Amino acid sequence: MKFEKIVDHIAALRPQFRDEIRGCSEEEIATLEKIIGRPVPGDYRTFLTCMGHDTGGITTLHAGGFVVSHMHLSFAKVLKIEKKAKHRLPPRFTLVGELLEDPYECLCLDTEPSASEPHVARISISRSTAPKAGTDGFSRYEAAQSLAELVFAGAFVSFVFPRHRVEALMERAEPQADGPRAADKLLRRMEFTLHPASGGYSAFYTRSDAAALVYQNSRVPLHVRLRAQTVPVARQLVAMLKEHLGFVGSELRE
Repeated sequence: MKFEKIVDHIAALRPQFRDEIRGCSEEEIATLEKIIGRPVPGDYRTFLTCMGHDTGGITTLHAGGFVVSHMHLSFAKVLKIEKKAKHRLPPRFTLVGELLEDPYECLCLDTEPSASEPHVARISISRSTAPKAGTDGFSRYEAAQSLAELVFAGAFVSFVFPRHRVEALMERAEPQADGPRAADKLLRRMEFTLHPASGGYSAFYTRSDAAALVYQNSRVPLHVRLRAQTVPVARQLVAMLKEHLGFVGSELRE
């Protein structure tokens, strides 16, 4: 899904969103491109133009199956890192965000997995020392199939989840190819509606008293992050998901 459409979907969740976001100028983007020595990917240019300086209240990201509140997609942070870096990233990677608690872990667009749209990956790589000879010098962990998926997932956990106070996280022990399809079928039976921004590794579901984020990639088993308005509703939903999908772990948190 194109990034422009994702902005429309986020604005439907948060009416003031368009007034809150603040983008970068073409001159600022050109400065970044000059430093890294190549053009930024198309969707990242659109992201920077729309919300490079302010993401409109998206304070949390869902990256690779983990909800994290200490990742930033700020253009200013990216520019600062690239200015200070003693070594450039491999050409396949474009830095889009930083993990504040780890100076070597960041979010990058990776052009290698897909010719049509760069994936988002969590990369562990040193920018201060060169990799050892004969090694890549980095480790890669898949987070999303597109920047649009990553940003909408952040909006969903930032704007929809807080409406429901009880949380449960369930996951399967091993990845299964039919996992997302089975979860979709069951959640629809439970009167959830699939959000049209769903796609890639992530699917988003809502109903009047609950919300769910379903995620699976090639390394992360199917998991459902559930939010409900009350403990009884959460317990009922968790019981059905465990019974039909074989989930393990379902501690409720308020």
